[in-house]
Amino acid sequence: MRDVRSFLQAVLIGGFVGAAPFLWFTIGLSTYAFDKSDGGRVSDFAQALWFALLPLTISCAIVLAAAIMIGLPLTWFLRRRGYASGGVYIVSGAWTGLLISIVALLLAGISDAYWFALLGAFSGAATSGSWSRSMRRLELSSNIPADTKSPLPAGERVG
Repeated sequence: MRDVRSFLQAVLIGGFVGAAPFLWFTIGLSTYAFDKSDGGRVSDFAQALWFALLPLTISCAIVLAAAIMIGLPLTWFLRRRGYASGGVYIVSGAWTGLLISIVALLLAGISDAYWFALLGAFSGAATSGSWSRSMRRLELSSNIPADTKSPLPAGERVG
């Protein structure tokens, strides 16, 4: 259960890093809009809250999908080959985040926002860095050798 919590923590950290620049804008704008609304109804508050947290929601969804489809298989591969280390995780996470962002920009036809790809790289590095620290703590707290551990839930080994 701790590995699931560590995985979700890594996803939230990476999602927040990717969304942070946009959160400043949406939180400020939604606070201003809610302040100017008439009566401060609950529906106005809910809409303002949704708008404020929308970048975090989108970013976490992207990070979660990437972590499941790329991060967990990559963790398994690196651990099986004996290459798992904090530096390797962070570099591979940064490259993965950068590439996902570039592909998304190309698919959307956006050619002048490649700074956005840097957010993907930072998000990927933060996600994988958090994940590698959590995996290291789990290894140190158990008696199982590192090369036999799996990023999959207990009892579900591949190979």
